[in-house]
Formats: sequence, C-alpha cells, structure tokens
Amino acid sequence: MAKNIVADASARPELSARMAEETMTEEEAETMLAKVLSHPPLLSGSDVDAIESVFQSPDFGRRRRCALAGAMQSGAELSRIKDDRELAVVLAGVMAAAGDQSRKLAELAEVFSALSARIVVALAMREDFQNVMDEGAEMVGCTALLAERVARPAL
Repeated sequence: MAKNIVADASARPELSARMAEETMTEEEAETMLAKVLSHPPLLSGSDVDAIESVFQSPDFGRRRRCALAGAMQSGAELSRIKDDRELAVVLAGVMAAAGDQSRKLAELAEVFSALSARIVVALAMREDFQNVMDEGAEMVGCTALLAERVARPAL
C-alpha cells in the first residue's frame, strides 16, 4: 500500500531527500503512513478561530503595514537614526512589529509545513498519486466545495 511513497520519487520534489533517494524501505513507509493516519488533527476549531482572530485583527494589520513600511527604508535612510531620536524610536517600534509579525507567520508556516507533509504521505497511498497532485495544484483558492469537503466532521 505505501509502496507509492518511494516509487518514482524523483518526479516528486515535495518529498524529503531521503524519500527522493529511494532509501526508505517498504516497512519504513508503512510505519510512516501508520503514524500519519493515527495522528490527531494539527489544529482544533477553536485553534483555527484564534489564529483567524489574530490575523484578521486591525492591530495585526497595522503592525504588518508598519513592518512593510519599514522594509521600504534604504540603508541611507536608516543612517539618519544616528542624529534623529524620534526616527530612532519609530524604527525601534517598526523592529518590534517586524519581529512580532515574523514570529506569528513562522508559527503558521510550521503548521502549513506539517500539514503538507501529512497530506503528501496520505496521498501516496493512491495509485493515481501524481494525477491527484497535478489536479490539486491547478486548484486556485479554497472553493466552497473544497471548504465543505475539508470541514466535514471526522468519523
């Protein structure tokens, strides 16, 4: 069943280097698949609501825009910090906003990375793995049908 994980792995750059080198045994692949299929969800509904609340909050948007505005400063503009205390304080705030944004986005990126890894291992069970991957890559956005299918309660 898990043999698809190693079959033609070179054509699937999303798989890990170990898998791409085809060094995973059938037993290791079966063990990985069993672990993925036995894991609880990465997030609960309340986790998703909390994340959405943060990312959709006006404060998050202001801090993101502040950090992006800071990214527009050249080195020459930053050199003005030496003689302009007010600018120095403002840019210290920009630095704090950038750090906050970076941490939150990195945490979300970790969830998405784990999700992608879990899904690719589960998809590898399918004989039509590559076709499913190709068709899924063509989907743009989260359609109502996809949202409905994904949001179904677990059995």
